[in-house]
Amino acid sequence: MDTLKDFNDSYIRREKSYDSRRKKLNEQVNELQAKMARMKYPTLEKTLKPIIDVIQNRLGAEGHLMYGPFGMENATSVYWVKDITKPITEDGNVLGDITFVSNDFGWEIEDEDNKKTINITAEMDIKWILKFVKRN
Repeated sequence: MDTLKDFNDSYIRREKSYDSRRKKLNEQVNELQAKMARMKYPTLEKTLKPIIDVIQNRLGAEGHLMYGPFGMENATSVYWVKDITKPITEDGNVLGDITFVSNDFGWEIEDEDNKKTINITAEMDIKWILKFVKRN
């Protein structure tokens, strides 16, 4: 660089290159943020739908009702009912129920009888779940 003009021109080129790269990166960030906004968070109901349907069939329930998530533990309850048009408070309408609560590592089952939560394990197959939901 022999003159101040050369220095100035060189600076302007580097600044334009920087601005161009920064603009391109901002566009990519905006595209990724838009993709993240369109992502669907995995809901407990969608995850459990296959199990819920099997238990519904095995209990002979007309349907199921889900309530939640509630509170800091995201407690979500599933009730299998004889008559979907009647409230769960009506005697004999609930054939079974289960409540899931969130912890730092996934989900646990709330054991209302013993006032504690149960870690979900591999041994909890459909037979175990059926016995648990029909405990009342």
